[in-house]
Amino acid sequence: MNAKERKWLLLFLILVGLVVGSLIGSSLQSVKGLEWINYGETFGFVKPLVLDLKVISITFGFTVNLTISSIIGMLIGLLIYSRLS
Repeated sequence: MNAKERKWLLLFLILVGLVVGSLIGSSLQSVKGLEWINYGETFGFVKPLVLDLKVISITFGFTVNLTISSIIGMLIGLLIYSRLS
């Protein structure tokens, strides 16, 4: 596997880890004693940025919801990447 493919694999595993970790965190949110796993912060554009050119209007928006479970998922993705390469 060349360097470019390894970069894409790393990005893919990090994103999968974030998504799977977030899904697991939201499913464990109602389990007593595991509420902390879904603790996190949301950051990004609170109000979308709008560029109105009268002919076309473009709206930019970006929000990240980072929780403990998504960070754990990302770390597991990094661990899998290190084992594969």
